[in-house]
Amino acid sequence: MPAKEHNLVYDSYNVPQNQRNKKGGEVDHFDPLCNGGSNDISNLWFQPAKSKWNNKNYGYHEKDALETWICQQVKSGMLDPATAYQRLKTDWVKYYMEVKPKKSNSPE
Repeated sequence: MPAKEHNLVYDSYNVPQNQRNKKGGEVDHFDPLCNGGSNDISNLWFQPAKSKWNNKNYGYHEKDALETWICQQVKSGMLDPATAYQRLKTDWVKYYMEVKPKKSNSPE
C-alpha cells in the first residue's frame, strides 16, 4: 500500500507520529486480501500492537495469526470466505479465541 493510504488511516485513527511504526501498531486489512478483502480505505484500519481485553492482549499479532489461519482454511476449501468475513465483522477476538491459531515465531 502506498504511504498515502497509510497516512490516511493513521490520521483517521488519530495515531501520534511516534506510534506510526511496528512497535506501536500497523495499518491492516480488516478482511484479509486472501479472503476477498481489498486495499480500499474502507477495509483498512489501524490496529495497535497491544490491545488489552480481559487481561489478555489482542493486538495485531493475534489478528495476523487469525488472518493466516483464515487464509489457510479458505485456500484448502475448509472455510467459506463469506463465513470468515462475517465472523471477522461480528467479533474477531471471539473468533480468534474459538479457533486458537498459532502465532508466528518469525521475526517481523
